[in-house]
Amino acid sequence: MRSISVERRWGLLVEKPVIDRIFQVPDLTMVDLRRDGTSALISSNDTGSYQLYLVPTDGGERRQLTFGKDRVLLGRFSRRGDLVAFHRDRGGREEYRIYAVGTDGARQRGIMTAGGYRIFDLSWSPDGLAIAFAASTMKANGVWVVGTTGAAPKLLFRCRHPAYGAEWDPAGRRLAFAAGTTEDPRAIELVVSEGTRRHGRVYTPKAGSQNTGPKWSPDGKALLFKSDFQGVYELWTLQLDGMERHAVGASGRGLDFPAYGWFLDGSGLWYLASARGRTALWLRRDGIETRVPLPVGTHSHVDVSEDARFVVFSWSSLTRPPALARHDFESGETHVLYDPMRADPDLAEELAVSDDFEYTTFDNRRIHGYRLTPPRTEGKPPCLLWPHGGPFWLVGDFWNPALQALATAGYTVLGPNFRGSTDYGSEFQKLIYGDPGGGDLLDMVECRRHAVELGWAEPGRIGMIGASYGGFMTNIALVKFPDLWDCGFSIVSVTDWKEDYDLADASFRSFDEELLGKPTKDNYLYFDRSPIHFVDRLKVPLLLWHRANDSRCPIEPVRKFARKARALGKDVRLVAVRGEGHGPQKTENLTRQYKAAVEFLSRHLKEGRGPVAVARRERS
Repeated sequence: MRSISVERRWGLLVEKPVIDRIFQVPDLTMVDLRRDGTSALISSNDTGSYQLYLVPTDGGERRQLTFGKDRVLLGRFSRRGDLVAFHRDRGGREEYRIYAVGTDGARQRGIMTAGGYRIFDLSWSPDGLAIAFAASTMKANGVWVVGTTGAAPKLLFRCRHPAYGAEWDPAGRRLAFAAGTTEDPRAIELVVSEGTRRHGRVYTPKAGSQNTGPKWSPDGKALLFKSDFQGVYELWTLQLDGMERHAVGASGRGLDFPAYGWFLDGSGLWYLASARGRTALWLRRDGIETRVPLPVGTHSHVDVSEDARFVVFSWSSLTRPPALARHDFESGETHVLYDPMRADPDLAEELAVSDDFEYTTFDNRRIHGYRLTPPRTEGKPPCLLWPHGGPFWLVGDFWNPALQALATAGYTVLGPNFRGSTDYGSEFQKLIYGDPGGGDLLDMVECRRHAVELGWAEPGRIGMIGASYGGFMTNIALVKFPDLWDCGFSIVSVTDWKEDYDLADASFRSFDEELLGKPTKDNYLYFDRSPIHFVDRLKVPLLLWHRANDSRCPIEPVRKFARKARALGKDVRLVAVRGEGHGPQKTENLTRQYKAAVEFLSRHLKEGRGPVAVARRERS
């Protein structure tokens, strides 16, 4: 007999709403593996905010390393494995400080406590005396190095556009990273910098190509990196002495490669291949390539042990919350190390089911996506289109509690991967350049048409909801195609590209230039793709949910949009959440956000019909 998840309220035991249970399952992602393979480092919101935990890879109990209300999403083991460096956000502003804490639980200490840096990654020097990080400030993009004794950070390399993935070589004399070193915001080069000297050797196989994620070989003589210079994503090795490169041949295994690395014993390399929202792990050792039989879904982080005996990974699917696991290469066995779902195993029976779909869009391209359908409904459920964020991201076969919350509340949720999405190749991803809110928006319009034709949706009961770039897509859809939608719920969105550009730091000015070009007088895109200039066309209710400390999509332009809309008599409401910024947030606020979304959508998508009535009974 099924057990019931309950909570105590007013002295009585009552059943928890499914939406609460969905968000109370802790999220997690693995962020690093200790060099000797004995412990994995994960970031999880088990306490309500994201913190770091140590998880023994032999199956022992996890142990919390960081504490507090401000999120900690990134951490790195030192070479010796006795320390973990991490950065901590403050109030969601993404102005990070760097700290270190002992893996034995010793008290944390500040390494860089001055704010003002949007930090993308951390890398310990092999001797443990310095940390390199790629970051941006209001004025600069670049790579900095800071001593672990608390000295001020030193700018090692400054670049026109953002830098990512700084990594020390095994000897600790050089750094390799990817950076936008030219005026072209869509080009990314590799840089090798000698120690703490403020210059570096720049390499690109082709001008304008994107070359990212350099990984040092164990002997420090070569780099493994990803490039699209041949028009498709491929992994390459680069011998630094003669600058000779060789293709790995991974492009036949996937359309993108979110993770890869060398075996530390020098016997080969591994890579995670992704396509159409799923990933697969491949090993290449001694000239032999094999696929590792990991669970189906998406693997969000992968690391191979130093002795190349096992791999540790976090993974999930649309119907399965994240877990941490270990796979032993010799035995072929997979062991779950930490599974937050064990706290509420019966939740699986309440979740929506998922499948994928395809349709032909306006220019005869095929668009692929995922659909979630309610587990129990009465009649045809209302339909929601979910444009994902990014835009260089996707709706894939990985856990998304927002989609599950909406579907279990009684909605068919469609997540089409419009042009610009990852996992469909470099060419498809770059179709969004110079056209955000154009072809990608038409892909969403065609998804609506497809849903109506197949009977998944009916006019009068179709809404749109999205966050970040998905929030922008919601806004622009409602003002450019006002007759197609019945309401919209927009989260941390863009309403005015030009004002966002003026308020942005160096990295997000580059991001805007990558999408739209520079905001010159003759660049019409900054006007034409900004929803604020077309708010007079809005015909249906729109709720703007924003976070006051958002530094990626500032709240000021959203406030102006709301004021202008209300002055025109439009049904627009703005909710501003204090103390939060862009990206992952506190569990209680995330739950509140999607409860508000369900209430708003139910009110405007024919309340009282079909699945909404089911949701009402669950709340009683």
